[in-house]
Amino acid sequence: LLLLLLLQAGFLVCSANAQLQTQTLTIVGPGGNCSCNNATTVLSCVGFGVTTLPANLSLCSSLMVLDLGNNALTAMPPRFLIGLTQLSSLILSNNLLTGLDPGFFLNSSLETLFLGGNRFTHFPDAWATSLASLKAISMSSNNITAQDVEKIAQLPSLTEILVGSNNLRGLNVTIFNGNANFYTIDLSYSQLEGVDFSNVS
Repeated sequence: LLLLLLLQAGFLVCSANAQLQTQTLTIVGPGGNCSCNNATTVLSCVGFGVTTLPANLSLCSSLMVLDLGNNALTAMPPRFLIGLTQLSSLILSNNLLTGLDPGFFLNSSLETLFLGGNRFTHFPDAWATSLASLKAISMSSNNITAQDVEKIAQLPSLTEILVGSNNLRGLNVTIFNGNANFYTIDLSYSQLEGVDFSNVS
């Protein structure tokens, strides 16, 4: 009898573990939905009109690429990225975001971050300390200033910076001289008339 009970208990634990491994999280929008579980590495929820998100994606701990572009997001849950230790690419382009929690990127290992086409007005200091591994960033078509771009340019691993279509009047373009890794810098349509680029190398 004892052996039978132990076997039954073991079966229940295995069943519970199997059920846990297949739990699925679904993000729903009026134009469609997308789902992930702990085996998903790429999640694309593009253009579904998503307005709200779950508190976090901890059930999708294997995610490496997350694309939430072209939706109607006005805010992101502060701990949305918790547990996504493998996430290297985050795309939030073309939403209605005005800002993110200062600790939103805490402990992240992101390499690419796309925030273009939103309504961001600044780049918080806290982001700079959390994005040390970032290689490419887009904040084009927002409302950031020259001071924000100067902070972004100090990210140590950055090679690509796309910040066109912002009001960057007064930008000291020599800030880009401090990082020999830069190979793409987009400052187009940013009210930089009269800026001398001759000292940029």
